Amino acid sequence: MWKRAAALLCALLCLFGLCNPAAAKEPIKWVDFTPTLEALEKTLAIDIKTHDSDRQLNWIDLLAYLAAKYGGNFKKFSDRDLNTLFGKLEAGESIESLTQNMKYFAYYREAYEAVLGEYVGKYRVQREVDGQTVWQEKYGLKVFSPIAKNFPFAHYGDFGTGRDYGYKRRHLGHDMLAAVGTPVIAVETARVEAVGWNQYGGWRLGLRSLDGKRYYYYAHLRKNRPYHADMEQGKLVKAGDVIGYVGRSGYSAKENTNNIKQSHLHFGVQLIFDESQKEGPGEIWIDAYALTELLQKNRSETVRDPETKEFSRRFDFDEELLGRAASLAVPEPVETKAPPTVPILMYHAVSQDKSRQGRFCISPEELENDLKTLRDEGYESVLLSDLAAFVRDGVELPERPVVLSFDDGNFSDYHYVFPLLKEYGMKAVLSIMGTLTDQYSEDGRTDINYPNLTWTQIGEMLQTGVVEIQNHGYDMHRGVGCAQKWGESDEVYRERLTKDLDRMQQRTLEMTGVESRFFTYPFGAISDISDQVMEELGFWGSMSCREGLNVLDGPEDLFRLKRMVRPHGMSSWRLLKKIQPEA
Repeated sequence: MWKRAAALLCALLCLFGLCNPAAAKEPIKWVDFTPTLEALEKTLAIDIKTHDSDRQLNWIDLLAYLAAKYGGNFKKFSDRDLNTLFGKLEAGESIESLTQNMKYFAYYREAYEAVLGEYVGKYRVQREVDGQTVWQEKYGLKVFSPIAKNFPFAHYGDFGTGRDYGYKRRHLGHDMLAAVGTPVIAVETARVEAVGWNQYGGWRLGLRSLDGKRYYYYAHLRKNRPYHADMEQGKLVKAGDVIGYVGRSGYSAKENTNNIKQSHLHFGVQLIFDESQKEGPGEIWIDAYALTELLQKNRSETVRDPETKEFSRRFDFDEELLGRAASLAVPEPVETKAPPTVPILMYHAVSQDKSRQGRFCISPEELENDLKTLRDEGYESVLLSDLAAFVRDGVELPERPVVLSFDDGNFSDYHYVFPLLKEYGMKAVLSIMGTLTDQYSEDGRTDINYPNLTWTQIGEMLQTGVVEIQNHGYDMHRGVGCAQKWGESDEVYRERLTKDLDRMQQRTLEMTGVESRFFTYPFGAISDISDQVMEELGFWGSMSCREGLNVLDGPEDLFRLKRMVRPHGMSSWRLLKKIQPEA
């Protein structure tokens, strides 16, 4: 969260003239590409019109000038402003003189160059003239629509809308609805950088422009035969080549699965000013709606081979970039990893007393079966501290991680859970309550059905490294838990929550020497500002009672971690199905 906020702040400082993007050593960290189709078409027309004149005008210069004038808001675009600019340039004024007092021009010029840098230029293309296929020399738009010519599609502005498969996130691409099998086209001459399966994008392709500034992400390609036959990492593809086929694959950890309801191409455009921005919180994705509208001016016509059933382009294409590309070394394939998915199982008490068994109490035999099944299926138990080490420090997680969490600090954690964990080589997170731990530490009772853990038992388990303890509140299990009471002001609520959690933190540190870094919400009751209190107290994350899997893509994903209740009466294989839907 803080990395994204820092990137946005840096960009805003540049936009408001508090830094000089042209002179700054740091790369651009934020681009909001807003030129409308009308602005793109009209500036492109001027570029093409003046190509053979003594004063050719570059459309990127024109767009950057207008962006600086409008503060990046092209809803203000008017023909009058463009015509006035065109007139001044035609009269002999230079773009440098007209923009010398524009604080943001250099920023927009660099940003728009990253988006459009190789879109316009000289090229050769084949055309059919009087029944003959001939080469024609041209100047203009030399990039193509992602969807082949003569294949219908529909699209709308959906950049930034919500997605919730795996975890809540923004949609960072542009969806183009088309029939399964529709040929997908390389927008520009590029290298294939990524090929393969991703549980979010299904079968996908990643193409990198030859100047390294644009990464095109094509996702949800066709099941079974997603790519053109000769597609592979490192391959050079020409603008207009067929690279794959529309489908509806994805939203599944199991390879080659169709879980997308509507067949479509997810088309994403990422800008890269520095290689550190390729993966992670520093990624820059732009809204490609206006671009895809513009690219419909060039749609690559295809033909189908009746034997192989493969589509290929009908007319060949050539440009200067192809000659330059031949002299460049083929980059090493870059392995990209999707954020790991981590299930957290929520247990409470363990008892042989059948009258107690239910949603929050299981038998020792059920727990043992769970541990054995998870182990046999290749799952390795990890602690919440391991999740923090992954997102904060990059420490790798096992291939199949699972968190075993036990709430309330029941004595059965010591009597049943602890021995089984050691026997099966597993670890667990114990979320303990201060009042009951203090009470039973003084009481000394050992009735298996009712008392909680003592500090002595907790200390014994901690020494083995088999368990870690986390904060479940000192006295938060009474009443509404962490929920904000009706009529309670934010100030009073913040004070009440802070006092209880801090008391538990201090008590745990005093009795064990351990500082808890995660809070487990009693009853799953959460308020709007509770996470703010957690962060202020130095917590790294929290566990909720909301069902689901967790995808760890950044430190912010450690808060309100989802868990799945393990009730009595469920088989271990059915439990496995919950955490591994494709099992």
